[in-house]
Amino acid sequence: MVVFLILPVVIIYFLGLLNVRLITRLLFVFTRSTSAVVWLLALIFLPGTFIHEMGHFLFAEFMLVKTDDLHLVPEIIDDNSVKLGGIRVEQTDVIRRTIIGLAPILTGILLMWIASYIVLTYFAYSMWALFAYIYLLIQVTHTMFSSRKDLEGAVFGFLAISIIIALLVWISTIIYIPAFAKVIQDIEDFAVRHVAYLRYGLWYGVVVDVLISLSTWTVLKLLRR
Repeated sequence: MVVFLILPVVIIYFLGLLNVRLITRLLFVFTRSTSAVVWLLALIFLPGTFIHEMGHFLFAEFMLVKTDDLHLVPEIIDDNSVKLGGIRVEQTDVIRRTIIGLAPILTGILLMWIASYIVLTYFAYSMWALFAYIYLLIQVTHTMFSSRKDLEGAVFGFLAISIIIALLVWISTIIYIPAFAKVIQDIEDFAVRHVAYLRYGLWYGVVVDVLISLSTWTVLKLLRR
């Protein structure tokens, strides 16, 4: 089951990179202006960029790490890729830095999970809800992944967090604490009941991103004829 959750996240990551580059090239074909491309990208992905940066901000504030210099306008960087927005986070320990760096991914996945549950449970036959759901998937899947700077030390931090969680679970199997055991059981029960909605959201995101890739690539090919 874990594979079916991790695999779409990895696919979405690479599709998001591909689509931003394809869209950038398509916009440049029409505008022939780098500044125009930057501003159009800012407009297209503004909601997703806001969600991304707010993920950084909220997690940082919750963990008492100062932030400043929030901006939502993308910029084209040296390797011809596009950076969508940014926020400056003060130096902190590797654990908190990792969590703050991964915050947009966690926020994006959570939003897709909640949206999938609401739409598929209560608005499955509403066309407007479907359009809103697809729009959310487009925004989140193209902006939720952190930049290289955000992910500095993420590998070591993620391993540290995983080890800590594994130790806590192992300890709970040896030393029985009723309150702690109940919390673990409640989390497991919730995940079993609702994890299908998360899986649906992630794979629907993959489908939407593939369609964007194919359509954008096709338009570029037609314009080059």
